[in-house]
Amino acid sequence: LEPNKMQVAFVKNVMKMREEGIDKALLLSSTGTGKSFASAFAVREMQPRRVLFLVHREQIEKQELKSYRRVFGSARSYGLLSGNAREMNAEFVFSTMQMMAKSEIYEQYEKDAFDVIILDECHHAGSESYQRIMSYFTPGFWLGMTASPDTNNYDVYSIFDHHIAYEIRLQQALEEDLLCPFHYFGITDLEIDGQVFDDYSGTKNFANLVSDARVDYVIKKAATANKSYNKNLQILAIQFWKLEVVFTESCNKISGYTSKKLIHKNNRTYLEKNKSFFKYILLFLKKLKTILKYSIV
Repeated sequence: LEPNKMQVAFVKNVMKMREEGIDKALLLSSTGTGKSFASAFAVREMQPRRVLFLVHREQIEKQELKSYRRVFGSARSYGLLSGNAREMNAEFVFSTMQMMAKSEIYEQYEKDAFDVIILDECHHAGSESYQRIMSYFTPGFWLGMTASPDTNNYDVYSIFDHHIAYEIRLQQALEEDLLCPFHYFGITDLEIDGQVFDDYSGTKNFANLVSDARVDYVIKKAATANKSYNKNLQILAIQFWKLEVVFTESCNKISGYTSKKLIHKNNRTYLEKNKSFFKYILLFLKKLKTILKYSIV
């Protein structure tokens, strides 16, 4: 597996930083450009003894483990640390932040147990839980990765001593052909008899989010967007909770999108845990099929 142009530049910068004695760095990269693989390629160059990879959700840590396995194969041992797994002795440990933030968990490790610690979605790194982890461990190198460093209440730049190993935002990623072009349409929420069917009402009554009226409303808006663009489009992503629809002309350029897939045939556990939500998605797509050409990605 070979790195793309962004990943090559990132790895080169990381290695230069390491030579200069820098022990913290940020990777600021748009979603889809390959941050996970970039970190794996950098780790491959650094050749650490042990690595800790911190994520927010259990399904994400499983996907990150798969990415690293594609780079390292059987040369390393891999372990998950979450509510459902305690594989703490692996060379590469993939842990949810929530689990590692517990003192009874992180105190089982020596402070210098990991040579490299990677923080996914590190714009949350200023939170008390993350700071507890960062205060305890003393790795040789901290790597923070995010696509949105300026969207939280924390100064992520200061946390990583203002060291940016690489930065590529959305426009540059599109220009460099790392992402396929897309067209984004925002849809206002449905209102019936003065009640708005939105995230807030959905938390009170999930039926509001999966009602036929809301499905039909989204379909109508999506069809209008498709007509106004006047192209036979594929649906790349639909975020139902906020009624966001993203269209793309071609999905051929997309790779490494497992963590962003709406439905993934190999992710049966996640499907089983979210039956009602995915039933709604499938209902939507079934109805939509008569209006648009679509792809479940």
